[in-house]
Amino acid sequence: MNSLVLRVKYDGVTYDLDTPSDISFRVDLSAVENTSIGSVFGVASQQFDLPGSTNNDKFFNAAYSINSNGRAMKNSVECQVLQGGNEVYKGNLILDEVVSDGERDNIYKVTVVNETIDFQTEIQDQYIRDLDFSDYNHDYTMQNITASFETSSFFSGDVFYPIVDYGTDKTDNTIPVLELGGQVGKMDNAGSPLKPIQFKPAIRTKTLVDKIFDSVGYEYSSSFFNSDDFLNTYVLTTPTDKLGVQGQGYQDSGFFVNITSSQDIAASPALVKQIYPQEQYDPAGGYSPATGTYTIQTDGQYAFQIIGNVSAPDGTGNPTRKEYNIQIRINGSTQFAQFYDLIGSTYGQVTFVTPGLTLQAGDTVEVFHRYTMLSTVAPLPDLTLTSQAVSTI
Repeated sequence: MNSLVLRVKYDGVTYDLDTPSDISFRVDLSAVENTSIGSVFGVASQQFDLPGSTNNDKFFNAAYSINSNGRAMKNSVECQVLQGGNEVYKGNLILDEVVSDGERDNIYKVTVVNETIDFQTEIQDQYIRDLDFSDYNHDYTMQNITASFETSSFFSGDVFYPIVDYGTDKTDNTIPVLELGGQVGKMDNAGSPLKPIQFKPAIRTKTLVDKIFDSVGYEYSSSFFNSDDFLNTYVLTTPTDKLGVQGQGYQDSGFFVNITSSQDIAASPALVKQIYPQEQYDPAGGYSPATGTYTIQTDGQYAFQIIGNVSAPDGTGNPTRKEYNIQIRINGSTQFAQFYDLIGSTYGQVTFVTPGLTLQAGDTVEVFHRYTMLSTVAPLPDLTLTSQAVSTI
């Protein structure tokens, strides 16, 4: 009996594959640096021809989709190489090809790949943007920014908003400089506090490493990755050194503004202009919080998004009409409009995304809305905007 065994595991079942008696295996398992600095690969990958047998046929038919031309899916299966019962190598087995005589005898051509090689192959075409960070989604607010300073309570410290000097916006003189001294205009004066736009989220480096390994189904063991020094390192999730978050497709001349507290809207047939007092992103200074008007700064294609939540109680009567209308006006004329029928609902989400539109510098953008309600009993309760933001996308 051959003392070299390929032990594979698939779907919870372990198989010791039958191997030829003359099979040999290189046991030089060192890892070396190749010509790309920082890229590590193992030298131990090897091809084998495994004979058809009851045991081998059972495993390969279970683990791989083998079609009529003898080709197989290129998925890998965990594999151990045992010599005399001792593990000398651990990696993954890939079925390259099945050669058949057309009757009963099959030859399974396989490659056993060092785990280091397999891991590198799995991640080489991935980008950090492809990783799933949805479990860290949160609102971009000053409350959450400051909450991240207490690392034990905000995502257990995995997300942190460091104080970094991204400069100032020369069109907005209310943004303080990151200097101390107590004067107005400096960050330590109560009259000129830091703004959310001056912060960007960073992700703990270990969390990033964990996400990379999780994405390809690998685990690691490392005292360094779990050390206090490494746990206190973070990676900024931003492609630029500009103010504000640029990771969601904002144009350099775009904007992102929102209301800062709940706002009641009385039932009325008249459309009223909506003011958004807080600027989260406006690098070109096109938005005026005083007037609620955004002035295009650069010619180009623009699309807009309005998102928020509303509360619309029925009151003591039975409403026969409950409608929320919202409009985006360009140069004073309605360009986009959305209608929400709230009969049967007392709360909901407003999501309004426009198609792209070619605009020129100097064009103005404004939001108007109204709430219309008819009911069997007066007085009519107000609609409440519990949150609302408008931005370019």
